[in-house]
Amino acid sequence: MSLIGCSFGNKKNVGAVEKIRQSLRKSLLEDGYHESRPLYFVKDIGNLPFYRIVWFSFNVTPYTTYIEPCYGVGSHDADSLYRRITHRRMKRFCVINTGYLQPMNSSKGWFRLQDKDERQQNIVCDDIIEDLRYYGEAFFNRVSNIESLIGIYEKLENTEVTFVYTPLLYMINGEKEKGIDYMKLSLEEDWFKNSKEMQRFFRNYISYEE
Repeated sequence: MSLIGCSFGNKKNVGAVEKIRQSLRKSLLEDGYHESRPLYFVKDIGNLPFYRIVWFSFNVTPYTTYIEPCYGVGSHDADSLYRRITHRRMKRFCVINTGYLQPMNSSKGWFRLQDKDERQQNIVCDDIIEDLRYYGEAFFNRVSNIESLIGIYEKLENTEVTFVYTPLLYMINGEKEKGIDYMKLSLEEDWFKNSKEMQRFFRNYISYEE
């Protein structure tokens, strides 16, 4: 459950990616999503303090476009707490490839051949959106509570993303000390030792009082 970079290739491929992006964007906007930044869409989950995250990774070669949809759930309360602790906007989230939410339980993506027509593009985009509406919605509904979200993050490898978000969820759940213990597991990691931002978050989290 991590973000994956994008590679766009030549101008022709950039144009193909843009057409696919616009098609996906149109469908998601019609479903009530908001594009908060390129290829990153969010939508509140009813009246709950959680929101859906849909993110698309594109890997482009001279002959194909590979599209990988990933889903996540964000917490408005965690975002607000992060701003109070750091005076910054939350930018880190974990997302999971759609294939891991399905019986196949492995990475899943869609290929579009560059020399194919717009009809094939529409078929690919429609299939991606159908997948989202079936598997994505079931995932969003299943984890849109603090205990389930904590359970997901606890199973992940310790990274800069989980180092920040997991303790926030603990604190929201009234378990600040668990958040401190969780962060202590990563204090010897190189990414922690080399990041003043992570070190500052660790100190500020410990000293923060509601």
